[in-house]
Amino acid sequence: MKNSRRCSLVFTLAVLVTGLLVVAPPAASGCMQAVGAAVQVRSAGTPLVEIPFTLVDDHIVLPVTINNSPEIEVLLDTGMPMKGLMLLDRGIAKELGLKYSGTVDLGGGGDASAVTADVITGVTLSFAGFGFPGQRIFVLRETDFADDWPADAVLGTTLFDHTVEIDFSASMIRLYEDVEDLPRDPGHEFGLTFTMGIPVVEAGVAVDGAEIVPVTLIADTGVNAPLLVFPYSHKELAFPHDAVQTRTGVLSEGLSGDVHGKIGRVARLELGPYDFDGVVAAFPTRASMGHANILGQNGFVGTGLFKRFTVVFDYPNESLYLDPNETYGERFEWNMAGLLMGINRDGFLQIKDVVEDTPGAREDIRANDIIVTLDDSDVRELDSDTIHKLFNKEGARLHLGVQRGSDRLEITLTLRRIL
Repeated sequence: MKNSRRCSLVFTLAVLVTGLLVVAPPAASGCMQAVGAAVQVRSAGTPLVEIPFTLVDDHIVLPVTINNSPEIEVLLDTGMPMKGLMLLDRGIAKELGLKYSGTVDLGGGGDASAVTADVITGVTLSFAGFGFPGQRIFVLRETDFADDWPADAVLGTTLFDHTVEIDFSASMIRLYEDVEDLPRDPGHEFGLTFTMGIPVVEAGVAVDGAEIVPVTLIADTGVNAPLLVFPYSHKELAFPHDAVQTRTGVLSEGLSGDVHGKIGRVARLELGPYDFDGVVAAFPTRASMGHANILGQNGFVGTGLFKRFTVVFDYPNESLYLDPNETYGERFEWNMAGLLMGINRDGFLQIKDVVEDTPGAREDIRANDIIVTLDDSDVRELDSDTIHKLFNKEGARLHLGVQRGSDRLEITLTLRRIL
């Protein structure tokens, strides 16, 4: 089972759409019940349950047990439109003695064909001692694409029969029976619509200083980028003039293959009363988004933006609430060495690709190089937030210990803002 510090420092797309919807409807009850403990009587404002989480490279990772198993780590993904888990490690299913009841083809972001999963039904998923019975698990047959993902599984809508508060300041998810049970004002209310079970919000985006374009965005906690914009969905949403791309054009690895495109900034993002300038965004190609294109939206808003708020999802009443936290006004940044990186199986930073004419390219860092130390600290001892900050100090000199095959290289970069 994976260490919670494992992460992918690229724009990860944990997008699951369309293919999952051909599965039979979920088992009867997805309601939460106490497991192995008496139900507590709650006072007003007390949550049904509090679930601690870790933010790993802007992914929400939380612990779960399957039929009272030892805990595994799951990534919370509002882009996965059904209850249950997508399991990324077949060994876990075997270890727990779980029995398959069928198969399904899964859709998702990427330019390859859909992948196949075996299905397990009738399991109980438990969070902080509270269980959700009648859940399904989709066990992927091919999982190489997920080697750098920060969790053992992806969690869909299991929690969302309730009002779900995601408190990024406290690293805590709280469930309530109704939004009126929250002990404080949840913030500005947005209407949610649902496309194939996936939540969608309205916003406005301006690229390269153009007029604001009304857009619909998938509200997807499985996307770690602040924003994805589909440049093919509207003539005013084309690639920014100063957008960059890696040598191969790869942005990330999606469920169904590589996602290609460019990285840039939008001049302005309007989300209700909240305005943001210079938001770092991924601009994927149409082919890269695969099955996601069938939904018809203009892009995604992800955890890279949601983490600036306390977020409340109220699926039963089709509402989303945002209340700014202490990080609301921070500048959006992207890797100032020009490197796309991911943590490999040994816990080191493996280079996936490099943007030309950047500090990393000028010092001849190459795809498949492995960074083992940063400023003389073992990479395995650094959390993803620390790594992110080290690569985003404009003008700083960053010393890398790099393994290239059997050769050990010492490289010093002078970081500069690329976007």
